Amino acid sequence: MGRYLDLIAAAEAASSPQTGNGINGKNGINRDAGIIPFIPYPVGSFAPPRLLGTRDDYHAVLRGLDARCPDRVEDHGRWRQAVADGELFLARWGEQARSLGWASNDLFGFHPVAPLERYDAMGLCWLLCGQEVLRLTATFATIAAAFREPLTYYRRSRIG
Repeated sequence: MGRYLDLIAAAEAASSPQTGNGINGKNGINRDAGIIPFIPYPVGSFAPPRLLGTRDDYHAVLRGLDARCPDRVEDHGRWRQAVADGELFLARWGEQARSLGWASNDLFGFHPVAPLERYDAMGLCWLLCGQEVLRLTATFATIAAAFREPLTYYRRSRIG
């Protein structure tokens, strides 16, 4: 998937305990084998992964996204919009997202095979499409929607 997903995996691996067998110690994904950690959906109950420690981790992942369009993302306009939305989101909500335990994958992640088709595996910034976040909690974000009710994005790695 390219350097972008490697940055997400490296940032989360650096802040998570080394269990030797995967992202949450249960799925058997081996980071050392070069396999991108990705939790398939729908997810049953699992211990949430340790999340990023500082706001700078978010910015490193966003810089990686900005540097190169991810593989299998054909719509370059959508990629540039996700970067712009990520910058605005971090400026306004970055500190709160960090304090609420949002992982970089919750914000910038996507499915490695079908990045713009799998909404269930898409990070918040890929879904904003120029709309603003109105509210951010530990489990969801409320997104403004033109001409209709606000939308709710539920965190993929939410606790509980």
